[in-house]
Amino acid sequence: MKARQRNARGEGGQLREDILEAAIALIEKAGSCEGVSLRAVAKQAGIAAPSVYPHFVDRDALLLAVLQKLFDELVELRTKAEEAAGGGAWERLRAGVFATVRFGLERPGHYKMLYEGRVISGLSDPKAATFGRAIQTRVIALITEILEATPGREAQDAERLSLLLWAATHGVISLQINKPTLRWPKATVLVEELMRALIRPAGVGAS
Repeated sequence: MKARQRNARGEGGQLREDILEAAIALIEKAGSCEGVSLRAVAKQAGIAAPSVYPHFVDRDALLLAVLQKLFDELVELRTKAEEAAGGGAWERLRAGVFATVRFGLERPGHYKMLYEGRVISGLSDPKAATFGRAIQTRVIALITEILEATPGREAQDAERLSLLLWAATHGVISLQINKPTLRWPKATVLVEELMRALIRPAGVGAS
């Protein structure tokens, strides 16, 4: 790989971003982060291996930063999808869930790192336990809003329903990533059917 040009004084923050982007590119290419090392990331970034250490003291620190960057990106994608969808809570919830489906199917290596790998459970930093919480909090709020507008539904079920929805959505994404030879219906169609079955929003007909 072509050697990277040295950053000008005061541009160390850019080098950190370059290292992160190199790690993210390697993870997507490999399909997981299991074989990603600091040396491999340095090579991908076009820098000497020791240049990584002032920014990331070890592999765990780098992977923690990668996880944060990927989760932040997923939150942003979901937020933009909700804003574009407009409408009520159901339309916004569906748009956010569909954004996750697209992320997972278009970027399977990154999705696997976020939701299928052993990275988070293997990290000692307590911050790792909070990843993804913003997404779940938002989903609970939207489901609560839907249930409150649906006669006969209890809003206190929102957290449980959010977990069931997460499990259902992840199942569709994971199966389509890991079992690509099967003739799957469109992922968003399957996910919406599951959403309707679980939440049964008022005023939304069957698929």
